[in-house]
Amino acid sequence: MLVMLDLDNTLSDRAAAVGTWVDEFVVDRGLPDRERAWILDRDQDGYSDRRDVFEAIIDRYALADPIDDLLTAYQRRVIELSTPTPGATSCLQDLRAAGHVLAIVSNGSSIQQHGKIDALGLRDLVDAVIISGDLDIKKPDPRIFEAASSAAGLPLGQAWMVGDSPLHDVVGADRCEAKTAWLNRGRTWTDPTTEPTVTIGSLAELLPAIESAAAG
Repeated sequence: MLVMLDLDNTLSDRAAAVGTWVDEFVVDRGLPDRERAWILDRDQDGYSDRRDVFEAIIDRYALADPIDDLLTAYQRRVIELSTPTPGATSCLQDLRAAGHVLAIVSNGSSIQQHGKIDALGLRDLVDAVIISGDLDIKKPDPRIFEAASSAAGLPLGQAWMVGDSPLHDVVGADRCEAKTAWLNRGRTWTDPTTEPTVTIGSLAELLPAIESAAAG
């Protein structure tokens, strides 16, 4: 069976890496501590367009740096700061040992997402990597899940999508009739249009949840 997994804040602790980058940026630029919250609010947990975020930063702090230089430095540093979500490596190993075919399906730029995957040592633990920047297709567009299905040679109707985003991961995959596991990160489900097949609080819960759903 195909198990598709999101990258940011699912396999990779994006929140921690970006939080550290913001701390460093505030110190390096001599900004007040309160600006940390402003930058993180602009980031919107990664769902804001990067260029829009950095245009806002340049404008707010009257920076002379070219935006492309700031973006390149940000991308490089976030890759360096990347750490796996607790249990990510063992989760992938256990899924593979159970006979599942694994694909990372992630929105984001090609350079940054592939860089994170390699920095975290995840590439050899999965069978396919599908990045929106490579295809110019983003979750929740059904075509990105179809690309993972094609790469794996397995049907979406029997697949799972695992991720932290209600819209991009759960609603998107549900439209393709895949089963879904929502990594809730301490949140409550609020979308009235659909529900995840299972809700998990950590990746350690994923394989037992999949096995329980299959048995039930």
